[in-house]
Amino acid sequence: MIKYKRIPATYEIWILLQEKYYNQLKAQNTFLFPSANYPGDLEEKMITEYGFVGAACPLCGIEMSWQTDPKSSIGKRVDENRKYWLCVPVEERNDEQ
Repeated sequence: MIKYKRIPATYEIWILLQEKYYNQLKAQNTFLFPSANYPGDLEEKMITEYGFVGAACPLCGIEMSWQTDPKSSIGKRVDENRKYWLCVPVEERNDEQ
């Protein structure tokens, strides 16, 4: 996998890519940060990046974060937030040339 930069995107761009390439995009990276990492911290976060099979870097990504209702016995999500981005390959430079 090559280096890439995340460019902020809107929900509209995200959904357009998901609709157009639904059958071709596959999850390439998924990270889950459960609230259990920090006692007393109720925020959880999940990051997933999607791309084409065999591509050098993902095409787009989403970060979902939420609070867990401490009064809920089933871990009900409250205060959900989402961030979207596009992934743009970054050329590595060799300054020794």
